[in-house]
Amino acid sequence: MRWTNQPTARPINGQRCHDRVIMRVKFEATDAAGRVHKRSSKSHIYSHCVVVHFAAHPPSKLWPEGVAACSHAEWVQSCELAERKASRWRTKPGVEAIEVLKAGQV
Repeated sequence: MRWTNQPTARPINGQRCHDRVIMRVKFEATDAAGRVHKRSSKSHIYSHCVVVHFAAHPPSKLWPEGVAACSHAEWVQSCELAERKASRWRTKPGVEAIEVLKAGQV
């Protein structure tokens, strides 16, 4: 059953909550390959993006077609946290490169 007095869509840019306006803030960072990584949040302000590039894996019994190289982005709120995350990723096998990027607000 659908209630007719409830709105069908909510605003994307902000919501009103107890006389406060919660705005969605969008961030983006561009890595060395020119790929843009995007993130949006209503509760956090991100200053850095850690991009982890994984190496491709050859075909095996488990993955007959192999695994293509890929990237993973993690967003953090300070430079210190970004360096800490990057140092943890450096110890993992299969990590080809790590980039710590400064994020910009869009």
